[in-house]
Amino acid sequence: MKRYIFLITTLLLSGALFSQQSNTMYFMQKNPQQHLLNPAFQDNCKFTLGGLPINATPVLGQVFLPFYFNFNITNFDYNTVIHKGEGIYSDSLVVDIPNLINNLSKNNYISFETHINILSAGYKFKKFYFTLGITEKMDFKFNFSRDLIQLPWYGNGHAANIGRDMEMTIGLNAVHYRELALGTSWQKTEKLTFGAKVKLLFGMMNIKTYGKGNQLNTDDVFFGFNARTDTKISGSIPGVNFHYNDTTGKVDSVTTEDFDSKYFLNFKNPGVALDLGAIYKFNDKITFSASLIDLGFIRWRDHTFNATDNGEFYYRGMDITPTLNPNDSTDVAQVLLDSLDNTFKITGSNKRYSSYLTPKLYLAGNYTLSEKLDVGGLFRMEYYPKLVHTSLTLSANYMPIRWFTLTGSYSFQNDKYYDVGLGFALKFGPYRMFLVNDNVTGMIWPQKTRNLNWRTGLYIGIGCNKKKKDVVKF
Repeated sequence: MKRYIFLITTLLLSGALFSQQSNTMYFMQKNPQQHLLNPAFQDNCKFTLGGLPINATPVLGQVFLPFYFNFNITNFDYNTVIHKGEGIYSDSLVVDIPNLINNLSKNNYISFETHINILSAGYKFKKFYFTLGITEKMDFKFNFSRDLIQLPWYGNGHAANIGRDMEMTIGLNAVHYRELALGTSWQKTEKLTFGAKVKLLFGMMNIKTYGKGNQLNTDDVFFGFNARTDTKISGSIPGVNFHYNDTTGKVDSVTTEDFDSKYFLNFKNPGVALDLGAIYKFNDKITFSASLIDLGFIRWRDHTFNATDNGEFYYRGMDITPTLNPNDSTDVAQVLLDSLDNTFKITGSNKRYSSYLTPKLYLAGNYTLSEKLDVGGLFRMEYYPKLVHTSLTLSANYMPIRWFTLTGSYSFQNDKYYDVGLGFALKFGPYRMFLVNDNVTGMIWPQKTRNLNWRTGLYIGIGCNKKKKDVVKF
């Protein structure tokens, strides 16, 4: 069992250490990974090859590793909770829980995401551009309600809490899967290009919670507690087996198996996803584009478990009369526990279930100022359960020489205005390498940031000197 705890911990921490697709990269010219954000994008090389085989290249392979990570918090940062005090505490750091509560939304997320590019290739044939990609992906999302912090801090009798349904919810969605992506882009006319990508998914591990969650209401007249729950959890953990009682549905036992390489060769949890994109060249200066990516699901069938907790309980207080009567042997506390156990019955099963990817929508516009300089704007929307996360990015892209491209961006997301991004793409012989960061300021002032983002890659490109008219430029 310790091995599986270690495995799960490693996956989650890897998301934290190496963890939103890069908004800055959307506008980066001569970047072979641009099609990951919009499958309609076409690279300017006849053939490209990237991934772990190319990263065996000495020096360059170690600097431009084929990975992407993102860390994101939706409503608060370090300075929200811990900051310099005022008055007699001006020389100290204080923990400011009220300030944290004031900054929280009804639902709040902390997320980590990691992609490791195993193999990728692109091939241009006339007006078509074909892509192939194999990627290892890990995604971890943890959400909690504001009331979960507000209730214990202020108490249930506080004016902000009493007489209303408080959401006492914690959510988790952790997934590790492998993606095999096949895409094509078709330049139908000089103005219009379409793109689509079909992705076959192979799930490795998953834990997710869902349902309406938990509610607690304190009666503002009699001060009784009314607790309701509708919580479900499903998971697929290789090597861990849950055995349930056929009559009660409760867990009878849990057995484990030795961990081995079969974990990484698991094809028993299939899934499918779809990316769609389009580019419209309005005129020689203005271009519009849109894409919808990661629209898909995984069907979990191997080592699955499901648990459900439903019920409602009203607590008026504990009757201590039996304890005052020496002839009454009633165990008051046990009566309360039995009542809770009969009300909130946790049942389970090994049934199959589905989990869904996080779909993302991109809407963009680009204006060409000169052959070397263009600017763009990007709106991005990502759907989380119970929350829609949006961002707006302004970008400038400069290509002073044929073998070097520099991109700068300025983003507004998570109620923050100072997310400054930088990226560059460099050509060195047959090698094409890039580095992009959506929030450079977060690296300088981590105590003020809500997002950290990093992406690097190394490719070999062949036949990259085609005329511009043969390439859809964005």
